[in-house]
Amino acid sequence: MANSYLRRIVALDLEEQLLNAAAAVTIAGVFLPWIGGGYLGGEIVSYSGLGFFTGTVGWAVLLLDILVIAATFIPLLGGPQLLQPRYRDLARLAAMAQVTILLLAALSVLARVTVEYTRLSLRFGIHISVFSSMVGTLYAALRYREYVRRTHQEVFHHPDDLAAAQTREPQMQAQLPLSAPPPPPPPPPLEDHRLTP
Repeated sequence: MANSYLRRIVALDLEEQLLNAAAAVTIAGVFLPWIGGGYLGGEIVSYSGLGFFTGTVGWAVLLLDILVIAATFIPLLGGPQLLQPRYRDLARLAAMAQVTILLLAALSVLARVTVEYTRLSLRFGIHISVFSSMVGTLYAALRYREYVRRTHQEVFHHPDDLAAAQTREPQMQAQLPLSAPPPPPPPPPLEDHRLTP
């Protein structure tokens, strides 16, 4: 069972794998420290993405990334489709773009806090989350662009024509000679037309 599940994951497109990996890294980044250092009173503190002033943003990022991953892996496990196939790529692009916007907003809030309280500093968790969400948004956009291209291709081509072209192409390549094609025939000779009688 586990081997068949791993084979299904490996059989996914590269963009699909990278999109889900970026969403998983973003989830991991939410649990890592986003801000830390000496706070008021001299105590050393460290807050993850689910704490401090940006806790709501951290929870929203966590839920959106879980949606992106679940839309891929629940159908692989034999479960129902969470999103219809025609809306899946657009929904994942919208979710990853929203995650990136929320993380950039959280980064700006945390940067302002570190300016006001100089003993606090940004930690690596927020940077990992922002970078991986940008990568995920890029690959979600690539997946959506590929979906739009396929949709347009299906509109302008009949499925039987595509299947026939795919079966003819290897046959035509096998029949092509390995030498160069013959030169074109010479042009016909010019006719002599007299203009005066």
